[in-house]
Amino acid sequence: MIRKHLKTPDSPAIVFAGSVLAIALLLATACDDRQGGFTVHDGSRITAKQMAGKLVLINYWALWCAPCRWEIPDLNRFQEENRDRVLVLGVNYDAVTGAALKEQIAAMDIRFAVLDSDPGQYFGAEPVDILPYTLVIDGAGDLVQILRGPQSIDSLQKLLSTSAVASP
Repeated sequence: MIRKHLKTPDSPAIVFAGSVLAIALLLATACDDRQGGFTVHDGSRITAKQMAGKLVLINYWALWCAPCRWEIPDLNRFQEENRDRVLVLGVNYDAVTGAALKEQIAAMDIRFAVLDSDPGQYFGAEPVDILPYTLVIDGAGDLVQILRGPQSIDSLQKLLSTSAVASP
């Protein structure tokens, strides 16, 4: 019988091959997301091309976080004054979505793009341990620093002046 010599789906070789394929697909998806960009809460995309050559700040915030409320106006201002060299992105720490996220963005007066999911894993960032928490991504797309605690316009300008970012 031919069937006797075929490997069944539960054979160790097939299970191993399936596991390897699943891991490869997960890694490929992660790379595609980082290369293709990230989805904003409103459905638009921030592309790798939009991030290239810029200092990218990925700021984690929450509605209940008082220091987050203090730093958001400076992040807004920093983004507006340095639009050609800087891209500020937000991540809601509580993973709020939909209408509730829109309400929180309005309540916090966030004027920069807020992502619909946490991109930290794509940059190899450690888990958030304090808020506010900001990932600093250089012009080449590499995580170069983690800022813990609230930032001011002065600390952000200093960061920009010392970072490897293409000048306009």
